[in-house]
Amino acid sequence: MEIEEELSQFERQFAELAVKNRFASRQDVNRCLALYTVKREDDRELTLSRFMVEEGVLTPEQAKALTLAAERYLRDQRDEQHRIGGYQIIGKLGEGGLGVVYRAVQLSMGREVALKLLHPRWNFDEEFKRRFLLEARLLGKLNHENLVQVYDVGKDKGRLYFSMELVQGRTIEDIIDKEGPLGVDFAVDVAYQTARALDYLWQYKIVHRDIKPGNIMVDSKGRVKLMDFGFVKPRTETIHTEPGMVLGTPDYISPEQAKGKDEIDVRSDIYSLGATLYHMLTGSPPFSGTGSTVMKQHVVKGIPSPKELKPDIPDELCAIVEKMTARDPADRYQTPEELLNDLSLFRARRRLQAENLPQGGSTIIRALKTSRDKDRSQMEQIRKLEGEMQKMRSLMKTLLIAGAGLFALLVILLLFLLVK
Repeated sequence: MEIEEELSQFERQFAELAVKNRFASRQDVNRCLALYTVKREDDRELTLSRFMVEEGVLTPEQAKALTLAAERYLRDQRDEQHRIGGYQIIGKLGEGGLGVVYRAVQLSMGREVALKLLHPRWNFDEEFKRRFLLEARLLGKLNHENLVQVYDVGKDKGRLYFSMELVQGRTIEDIIDKEGPLGVDFAVDVAYQTARALDYLWQYKIVHRDIKPGNIMVDSKGRVKLMDFGFVKPRTETIHTEPGMVLGTPDYISPEQAKGKDEIDVRSDIYSLGATLYHMLTGSPPFSGTGSTVMKQHVVKGIPSPKELKPDIPDELCAIVEKMTARDPADRYQTPEELLNDLSLFRARRRLQAENLPQGGSTIIRALKTSRDKDRSQMEQIRKLEGEMQKMRSLMKTLLIAGAGLFALLVILLLFLLVK
């Protein structure tokens, strides 16, 4: 036993295979191992295979064959440890509240995927296992360019997993950490695309519950992908939590979510997106401190204006952030569609400014007025055509009635002549 502890995993496997393949007896192998551990102290270059050949226990051919077999066995063991279902794990990508995400290869398709495994600490927690499967089922049914796509869900070696689209990009959290605050146009574009995802989710009455920079990824083409649906709440499901347990991330949590309210809607996600937009613009979350301190500040204090940290942020954008993060849900944007409208208007003004066209709301108002005038002119033409069509229909009706009367008169006259 003491000798085995001094041997490497390869050496132990080599010795075991020598006995199993009947190249040497157990007694000869044990004798060689005892001598080998002593000899190796004086010769660090000595290998077990060379020593057993020198001792006459193995032939060179047998030693070579055993070396290849031991290496293959250990390689297969390593692969098996890094294989879940039909997926070969390559490396770790990240870790969330419910699970660990790995880069993996789907062996049947030969494609790289993101493989999410339920964290080992939740393997015996039925509620977390249910929530994990709920996330997989939800993502499998959803189809939107700003949401990650799920490929497969399963269970292997007692662990739940699901595979999903591997997004080649970086999270907003990573970008801010490495590069600082985002530019206004980039931040607004990320918020806009994320709001599109929320708008799609809300069509199915789904609340994400954990909107934050770490769950928003941007790919190489600038397309945003909203991820990590471990805390989602669909209309038909109830999330069971322990009393006082809060789901979400303190830095971006809405006041109603921080209070532990279960009945929340998309306005909570809009608040979290507003706190995320604040972070993107300023480089810092709205509040600092411990988790409980930050959650309390979300409840009792309004999020400060981004201008306090970045005075050059446009007033109109600050107003959008402030409306997104109003403490009372009734004072926020009521739907993602409302938010998208304001973000679109802000982006349109930015484009006008960038093109050196007349600035301010008057330009857009004139453009909208011109559009309305065109619509009004078209409507008048349509009404005029409808009036003319109505006149033609009336004339045709009159002619038809007159024609019918004349026809009836001719019939009567014909009958009268026949009787005569």
